[in-house]
Amino acid sequence: MTPKGEVLSPEQQAADFAKHDAEIAKHNAERERMADYEQAKRQEQEKYKIAPAPEKKTETPGTLKTQSTRFYFNPWVGGGFGANQAVNLSSSDSFTRHDHTTRFLTNFDSQGSPKAAVAAGVDLGTWFDYDCCDVRDVLRYFGFSLNYSHYGLNYSSQGGQFLKAVLSSDNERTLTGDSIFNSNGYVNSLAFRANARYGWLPDDQVPFGRLQLQGGIGPSINIVTQTPSEQFNLLRTRNGTDNVDIRTILQNFNSQTVVVPGLQAEIGVKYFILPQLSLGPSMQYDYFRLHGSLTGPGDLSGSYSTAVNHFIFKLNVGYNF
Repeated sequence: MTPKGEVLSPEQQAADFAKHDAEIAKHNAERERMADYEQAKRQEQEKYKIAPAPEKKTETPGTLKTQSTRFYFNPWVGGGFGANQAVNLSSSDSFTRHDHTTRFLTNFDSQGSPKAAVAAGVDLGTWFDYDCCDVRDVLRYFGFSLNYSHYGLNYSSQGGQFLKAVLSSDNERTLTGDSIFNSNGYVNSLAFRANARYGWLPDDQVPFGRLQLQGGIGPSINIVTQTPSEQFNLLRTRNGTDNVDIRTILQNFNSQTVVVPGLQAEIGVKYFILPQLSLGPSMQYDYFRLHGSLTGPGDLSGSYSTAVNHFIFKLNVGYNF
């Protein structure tokens, strides 16, 4: 340090400034060296750094892994049967005998009994699972699906009573007698269902539960094809007395296809053998009212109506993705 009050010569002042500048340069160089050292140290740490293990989430029973939706493709096979329901069949026909034309008007009622039949179909659906909102705990229990079913709808031969008015050119007679009705056909059904589920036995692979109770209900569109026929025995009456003459008439109608709305419901259980594979039984119920116009050979025409309550026991094989 230069003593206070001492006057430095120009040479001394230049040397003093040079010394000061050297100290500043040395200090800056030390700072740069430390900065380079810290940067090299950070790079070395990044090079050999081991990423920390992800935190394992604790899943509560009934919750799903993080995903927006869960889809499933579910083909199935089974067998179905229908409950007995009243069948009403009205017909009109005419025939000519000995140049004499007679017209028949028939109103027939019977207790229709559908036969057991094989059924098959496929379901395509999804379950809700949203992580983005507070209602996820509720949505995970619900979903929707599109369901296709194909099954036979064949009616056993059923006896009943008919009332037949016989109209002819010379007189009008009312005849009664026994009749046999049967009909064969099939149904193609497409339903849109809202579904719900509940799960048991959760684990890491199937967090909602390997064993699940599932059910749904919704509207359906049913394409129904039927080929009815009717056989009846006329017991002729004239002037209040019975005539031993019994005439057997067989009416075979043409095949008829109608489209009718209905209702479909299902309940069953599924067990997830693998996260992507599930198996399980279920029962499907279909309801619709069947009605339509009929035609046949010659002048034969008619109409029919009945209610259909159909049950299918299914074996489901589901692919979940």
